[in-house]
Amino acid sequence: MSRRPIVGPTDETDSELVAPAKGYDSSMKRHTTLKTRLRTFGPESVDAILKELNELSLEKYITELTDGFLEGLTKCKNEKDIWAAVQVSIQHVVGLKRC
Repeated sequence: MSRRPIVGPTDETDSELVAPAKGYDSSMKRHTTLKTRLRTFGPESVDAILKELNELSLEKYITELTDGFLEGLTKCKNEKDIWAAVQVSIQHVVGLKRC
């Protein structure tokens, strides 16, 4: 008795689970990149972080991004790192007021 391999989705519900929409995939990658930058931010990455904060819709991933930012705060070692964190946090608060 041999089994047939499952080649693809068996119905419409399965196809949605197997192949997410391209827009979702791209958005997830950009948010993941932002989270990584927030976890390891410093003075050299502030401009890129601020640009992404302004461009991305943050509602879906706010918990993950906040966790990343808090982790980045714990890694601040000098005054420049702290001022970078202040810049990012101020921009985030301003961004929340726009919503």
